[in-house]
Amino acid sequence: MRSVQHYHLAGLTFSFPFPLHGFPTTAPADVEVRPGPVPRSLPGEKRIGVWFEAQPGRCLFQPDDRCRFLIRDGGEVLFDIQEPATVERAALHFTQCILGILLHQRGLAPLHGSAVRLDDRGIVLLGDSGTGKSTLAAWFHATVPRAVFLTDDVCPITREVPPRIAGGSPYLKLDPGVHSGLGLKGTTRDIPCEGNRIRQLALLAEHPPEPVRLHQIYVLRPDRTCAVPTLRKLRHPETLEALLNNTFRRCYLIALGLWQQQFPLFARIAAAAPIWELRWHPDRVPLDQVGELLLESCRHTACGPVQSPAPARTSW
Repeated sequence: MRSVQHYHLAGLTFSFPFPLHGFPTTAPADVEVRPGPVPRSLPGEKRIGVWFEAQPGRCLFQPDDRCRFLIRDGGEVLFDIQEPATVERAALHFTQCILGILLHQRGLAPLHGSAVRLDDRGIVLLGDSGTGKSTLAAWFHATVPRAVFLTDDVCPITREVPPRIAGGSPYLKLDPGVHSGLGLKGTTRDIPCEGNRIRQLALLAEHPPEPVRLHQIYVLRPDRTCAVPTLRKLRHPETLEALLNNTFRRCYLIALGLWQQQFPLFARIAAAAPIWELRWHPDRVPLDQVGELLLESCRHTACGPVQSPAPARTSW
């Protein structure tokens, strides 16, 4: 029998029977994760791609033939792991796919993005996989005084007014070389990702962040026709489209017909925080140039001064 440990992640506390990439805590659990009977299919299910089957309040996740997860009502996850060697991969699945489904079931808006805090302002970076969200979050954390990494991949936004980034994670997923290139402190370890891609899991935070008010959102869209990086402020209905398209595991909402229930929350988010589209040529524009453009944008909409970054240290 594995000993149960509690971890803080994305603003919630989880009881876990194996190590999780979260903040250790002694707080009571909001979500219980335990071994249990997990069916191979859900009767009358809505299939979501290859890995998911869903019913109202229930989601079956089968990433491979060695492990299955049943996510129920935002408060419980049952798992069936066939080989001990998959425990590490199960923990990675939990902090990504499973966490996103849990947040949907609890009524939050899990956005597919990274986030940093500039003083008391929450900055969110959205975009498809590989667009540079994590790298830019690492740049802010490494080079901008008082900038603090909040979360990576899954960014939970609350329903309160004004909306807040609900919590974060201690780790950031980076391409090999980014951690050392930026001079980041902390430990790293290699992890396998989709398509046999190897990335580094970098420990950047030791304590869970407090919820922070959402201040600015940037949608990253690499564009090889752009000679210089450009920012364009999105207008309605582009703002809602950007939020819907960058919702983590939006296929879950589509399959269960829950899109319309999220519209009021997305409308509050769009009304509370400016949403910008960032376009740049990823092979020609240095990382520092893109980061300083975003920083200048934050200054123009800030309530107070944000300090300038440290000297440039790296590029894309």
